[in-house]
Amino acid sequence: MMSSSPKNNDNTSDSQLFGTSITFEFVEKQLQRFFNTKSKFGKNRKAFHIGVGEGFLSVIARIYPDWTPKSAELPETVIAKIPNIKTAEEFASNEKFNELLGDVEIDKDVMLKMLSSLITRAHNAESAFYQTITESKIEVKIPKLYFQQPFSDDCKQGVLLLEDLGTGCAVSKPYEIVSAEEVKQVLKSLSAVHAFSMKHPEIVKISKLTLADAMKDFGDKDIYQSIVNQLKKKNPDMAETCDTVLKYVHVLKDLSTLETAGEQCGLPPILVHGDLWSSNVLWRKQANGSRQLAAIIDWQVIHRGTPAEDIIRIISCTMTPKDRRAQTDELLHYYYNELENNYGKKLPFELEKLKDSFMKVGAQSMFQVVPILGAVSEVEIDKKCPEKKEELMAILTGKCKGLLEDIVANLTLNHSV
Repeated sequence: MMSSSPKNNDNTSDSQLFGTSITFEFVEKQLQRFFNTKSKFGKNRKAFHIGVGEGFLSVIARIYPDWTPKSAELPETVIAKIPNIKTAEEFASNEKFNELLGDVEIDKDVMLKMLSSLITRAHNAESAFYQTITESKIEVKIPKLYFQQPFSDDCKQGVLLLEDLGTGCAVSKPYEIVSAEEVKQVLKSLSAVHAFSMKHPEIVKISKLTLADAMKDFGDKDIYQSIVNQLKKKNPDMAETCDTVLKYVHVLKDLSTLETAGEQCGLPPILVHGDLWSSNVLWRKQANGSRQLAAIIDWQVIHRGTPAEDIIRIISCTMTPKDRRAQTDELLHYYYNELENNYGKKLPFELEKLKDSFMKVGAQSMFQVVPILGAVSEVEIDKKCPEKKEELMAILTGKCKGLLEDIVANLTLNHSV
């Protein structure tokens, strides 16, 4: 599913996968059932932990079954996504994360308890999503589901077994640039999910999680202020913009807007991805250097909202400020037309209503991307390509500066201090 280099692991031949209760034997049994096969995992079975900087709430493993006997109908590799608090613990202990917090004091035990609860709800929402979309048979770019196990009173370890789209696929990094034509591929696939939820409003309720709930404990602290203050400290030329943003922190913290804006703007209930940044989109590189969408992944924060939220997140993280500003209107028109095509008849709202919701959730949605363009990406750069740090951080800073400018423009136009 991802092309990330595998992390070193001394336990790839052990029965249990990366310290979780999921075993090779369990995975083998579920795959045998799905593929209706008597082939078994061979003596050379192995698994690698993949996805540095991805899978914040999960262990993501690429499993090599070494099927015995072999069959062309059986996959050579499979992805196991196993919700696990240890990955969150690792990130929370990283010095860049603590730098992001600044002087904000957070009880790590309390935070991890909150994340543990979040992991359960997020995994169950994603499991329900994959099951629902698989049964719907709509055309959307997601990995094929082999098996899903939600958390329950009787099950203390959830897991997803998914199609591995291969090492030829990779996410784009926040320090890379994605074109408007490439973004359109994401919007087209998203529109299929959004339209399906409009035709089947009951599926909007498959998630009990909202971003406001997920971020509540962080919002109650001064983390938003700390994020802006750290940017101001590192980029003195952004000081005036940062000072203006700080005046509106109370608005940025109100993430309930993301769940209510659609209805306020006259849109029907729509199921949105909710966390559509660059690391949740897999691409295949073409011979001419362009990207072809392989899959949209990590549907853990799906919730009732407005499509504008997904659109804002993906264009804010992937496009340059210049391209994003110049082509937003074209992208909204494109998305609206694709949504209507998938809906199969005239939409119950005009394009202007979508644009209204775009403005209403603009500041909050853009700000959710800001940390990704800072500490989150810096952690990955330090691990993967420290020799290019200055060059890549300059790209991130340019994106971040453009975002902050547009956040200020949105806030001053739509809100009072």
